Amino acid sequence: MAMWWRRSRKPAGGAPKGTLACTVNRTTGLRRAEIAVYEDRLVLLGDTEGRERDTTPRTYAWQDVAHVWSANDMEIDAAEDQGRVDNSSAEVGEDDDLPFPMVHIRWTHRLMLQFADDTVARATMMDPPVTRPEFLIHVGGNLNLPTSPLAPLVDHLCRKVVDAQLPAAEAALANGGEVTRGPLTATPEGLRHEGTDIPWAAITSLRNTFMYAAETEADLGSLLRIDYQDTQGRTPDTFPLGHPPTRRLRIPAFDIPDLELLLRLSTPRLP
Repeated sequence: MAMWWRRSRKPAGGAPKGTLACTVNRTTGLRRAEIAVYEDRLVLLGDTEGRERDTTPRTYAWQDVAHVWSANDMEIDAAEDQGRVDNSSAEVGEDDDLPFPMVHIRWTHRLMLQFADDTVARATMMDPPVTRPEFLIHVGGNLNLPTSPLAPLVDHLCRKVVDAQLPAAEAALANGGEVTRGPLTATPEGLRHEGTDIPWAAITSLRNTFMYAAETEADLGSLLRIDYQDTQGRTPDTFPLGHPPTRRLRIPAFDIPDLELLLRLSTPRLP
């Protein structure tokens, strides 16, 4: 006689790509929760703390994420165990036996999501620490850090949010509209920041990068870096050197919601 048996049921869409510990806003304040990241959605898993528990999972399609903020940082602390440095990376010099002060380095990932129902989830995640010679920090040398185990998951999440936003944003610019995110606005003609219009043709560099060593403190950290020629409405031949001065705009990446959206709108419009 044939026997019946119950198959295990997997959630639609398969297993999550990963989970992120976070805090979410509640009427009683911030509560601990968890975000499960799938290919086609996010699932906010309710917290299990306190008397007012909310363990009901809430599923959000990517278009249900109103905004995402994301930025990297780096924590550097003196290592307790100081020793000699392996010169295999060729960063130290010819003398393998020289002792150098060592530091512990951690990549930090900051993430904030605002959903269409006004739920806000915040997460700060750290990669495992690595130990490197302190002098590499001062000279801006190659730290040769291992691949982050968290970055692919964060990048996937941000990319999916922007994929859902991009068609409406492109349509807005095509129809003569504007797309504003935080202090920056994309227009059909260029970018606007605090009342200053920067034509697409004037932008010589636009990138979101992290710098742990720089000549000026203003260049440190995770920043959107915009270099552009300040034409001031004049033609290049009216300037003393034959070309307009170059201006440098630096905006903290975490100050700009949906930063990746602005980058993707800008890239095909740059000279």
